[in-house]
Amino acid sequence: MQLLFVTFARLSDLYFVLSQREVSQTYPDILLTHRPPFFPPSQFMFEFKYLKQADERQLEEKRREAVEQLKRYRQNAELRNIAQLKSYAVVFVGSRLAVLEEVTD
Repeated sequence: MQLLFVTFARLSDLYFVLSQREVSQTYPDILLTHRPPFFPPSQFMFEFKYLKQADERQLEEKRREAVEQLKRYRQNAELRNIAQLKSYAVVFVGSRLAVLEEVTD
């Protein structure tokens, strides 16, 4: 799912799509940052988690894990300097989107 997301995001000229890029020794799954001369109102960070259908009972644990990772990333000085950065925890169970949660400080 993450690969599909990156592939479709790269079709747009609005954002640089950074996948697993090191940011001060952290590795957010996906960052979408402004690509001049375009400056859309927001930039984005996504943390993806996956569960097999049989492991769905671990959904809340995976959701919390993604949220906590994003909160840690948001404390990073380099990421704090990204204007209008919105962060989302994304959890799939099999091919079904089970969680899409905006994470703020």
